[in-house]
Amino acid sequence: MKPTFREIPQFPRAGYEVNVPWMDLETHLNRPRPPAIILEPDYQRGHVWSADQQTAFVEYGLMGGESSMIITSNCPGWMINFKGPYEVVDGLQRITAVRRFMRGEIKAFGHTIKEYADEMSWSEPSFRWRVLSLRTRQEVLKLYLLLNDGGVVHSPQEIERVRELLASENRPTIVSWYSSEGSTTRSTAKFYSTQEANEELRRLAKIPWSCAVLGDGETKTGSTRRRAR
Repeated sequence: MKPTFREIPQFPRAGYEVNVPWMDLETHLNRPRPPAIILEPDYQRGHVWSADQQTAFVEYGLMGGESSMIITSNCPGWMINFKGPYEVVDGLQRITAVRRFMRGEIKAFGHTIKEYADEMSWSEPSFRWRVLSLRTRQEVLKLYLLLNDGGVVHSPQEIERVRELLASENRPTIVSWYSSEGSTTRSTAKFYSTQEANEELRRLAKIPWSCAVLGDGETKTGSTRRRAR
């Protein structure tokens, strides 16, 4: 049977997009909102652009370059309950380069921002800020790999590190717990993803006289978390 174009997996669509001018970038990043933007989630690459690479990108933007101006972020509860985490999935190095120029830490065309006689436009250059609403960490890690695997900037070790993070999220995790109140004792055990397990442990920590054990689903060993009344 011949393949069809409809069978090709698609990148997730952003439910929200907004232009963020470079002049307003710092305000956008620090605007009080629940949840706060996480610029460097644990899966972000260890590689950092050199000052020359940062300068080259800033100069490209000042010349009106439009490619590479899309920033991709994700917030599971965006426009619903705004439950986080709200993370930058793709664009950290570009954001960092622009912030450094706006702070006068690097030059563009041989000059810092304060050495220019006029002000930068409040509309351009700008980033196109996209917010996805992927619900699970597994989906976010898969997207990160799709966006970056095979790129010339990411080393094989950096890609493999994110693959290991994804594997740990897919591995079943067991949370067993018991709660006693007077002469009554209740116990249960259930498999969760890593993200779900951590949420369950936070919930159980609020229950008096309870004990929860987090295991890997195979050896069924792990750390014990207790909360006394």
